[in-house]
Amino acid sequence: MRFQFFLIFSLACLLASSFILNGQPQKGLPQIAAGIEPSTVVVITYGKEGLPKKAGGFFINSEGDVITNRHIFAGAVRAEVKSAGGKVYTVVRIEGDDPAGNIVCISTGIRPEGIKPLNVSGFLPVEGERVSVAGGLLPGKTFPEGIISAVRKIQGFGNVIQLAPPGFGGANGWPVLNKKGEVIGMADSLPVEGKPADFVIPWERIKGLSLQEDISFAGWISRKINVPSEEEFLAGIACVRTGNSRTALPHFEKAVAENPEYALTHFQIGYCNYRLGRYMKAVESFKRTIILKPSSAEAYMGMGLAYSGLSMNKEEIEAFKKAVTLKPDYAEAYFHLGWAYLVKGERFSALEVHKTLEKLDPELDKKLLEEFEKLIEHINY
Repeated sequence: MRFQFFLIFSLACLLASSFILNGQPQKGLPQIAAGIEPSTVVVITYGKEGLPKKAGGFFINSEGDVITNRHIFAGAVRAEVKSAGGKVYTVVRIEGDDPAGNIVCISTGIRPEGIKPLNVSGFLPVEGERVSVAGGLLPGKTFPEGIISAVRKIQGFGNVIQLAPPGFGGANGWPVLNKKGEVIGMADSLPVEGKPADFVIPWERIKGLSLQEDISFAGWISRKINVPSEEEFLAGIACVRTGNSRTALPHFEKAVAENPEYALTHFQIGYCNYRLGRYMKAVESFKRTIILKPSSAEAYMGMGLAYSGLSMNKEEIEAFKKAVTLKPDYAEAYFHLGWAYLVKGERFSALEVHKTLEKLDPELDKKLLEEFEKLIEHINY
């Protein structure tokens, strides 16, 4: 089966009236959760010993595709989905896979009845905001609350939402609601250097999950999950999410030693080295990423930033130009390209970048124009 996240996102937003009151008194959490329950499922994985492990998940579309956390399948040999109505379906295919985001879209090949799209929020929460896990199938029908401790944007990764301890107490895969009852993302609990840390995977990351050819569940498990490098890679990602590149780097280095052909690990090594000021090492890792994945606009973006740190303006510009060629809507890369032109003194080229950037991201374009105005003032002075 296929799914189009942007289409589903739009359709779900149109259904907001069923969850958010239009001028009516706001519903309480139990009422909201009751409305969401038909969309939630329990994902049950079974290891070689046959022992079950449970996590949450939710239907992303009317085809019956389910979104959940990727890491819950470590050590699994098979998996099932149990609906709110108590019906159990066997997972047979993988429809989408995002290792860095720790997201996977699984399919049973069956379209369950009574699926209800979720109301989603296109806005990120703010620090200090209270959010709740909406898992109608959680034991005792409890709805754990958490407080947002940080919302940070990571280059090449996107937005990261972290909860203050104790978070959701290790909940995985369940929809996370704001106080309006809107789904802002999915609960994700990962250990960070031996200590539990709870995150919310933003909805923007979920709806951006890339499509791919059908992959059987068994094939995906053997090739993508139950491999030695997977655990180290995930440990590194957890550290990156907390903003700690120094502790993340050794995990990625171990992962790449076990699987040197994984482009995403080389990218993360490049990112960590860039954050640590090791710009030449970062350039080397981004180049390796590009060899393995020539279409990676993010790798060219990272390489441009590393060249900027090395004051290699010509190479910096070429890297950013390649990034926007591969990804024409890459606003962040356009901003840095415009800035690089300003540093080089190519004001007219910077203005051309401005014309594109103002359509893609007015806020970033405003920052670019401010830098341009500072440069003009400096020259006139």
